Amino acid sequence: VIASLRHSLTSVKEVVFVLFDSQTFRAYSSALKEIIELTNEKD
Repeated sequence: VIASLRHSLTSVKEVVFVLFDSQTFRAYSSALKEIIELTNEKD
């Protein structure tokens, strides 16, 4: 990722790396799916 950013033709002001362990990723993923489902129900 870093090499790609260094050699990119566009500029990037800020890069944030977010690292999850598997348990945290599952919890985040599950919560995101619920939000998406609720949003789709409203449409």
